[in-house]
Amino acid sequence: MHRKVLKQDSEEEAAFLLSMSDGLSQLNFSALNSVTGLDMLSEAISGLFVNCWATYAKRITVTSCSKEWWNNECRTALETYRQTGEQSDWSSFRSTTR
Repeated sequence: MHRKVLKQDSEEEAAFLLSMSDGLSQLNFSALNSVTGLDMLSEAISGLFVNCWATYAKRITVTSCSKEWWNNECRTALETYRQTGEQSDWSSFRSTTR
């Protein structure tokens, strides 16, 4: 299964938000006095979102083994264990990942 994501606080997220903001500021809001004008504006906003998302979101593969819980603390604990090979570091790693 695939999905597209923007990592929180990433450069891609910042660029996406800036692009959306710039795009929204350039839209013509003067034609909102008719249903047709509202439809055109909603289509423009939708298209802007789709284009920005396609440009900045990253495609990932989600599997049953995907590790959304894995973080820098887990990574550091594992690296420490791999460097030392100590049982205490293994225990520390295991408790970090639980």
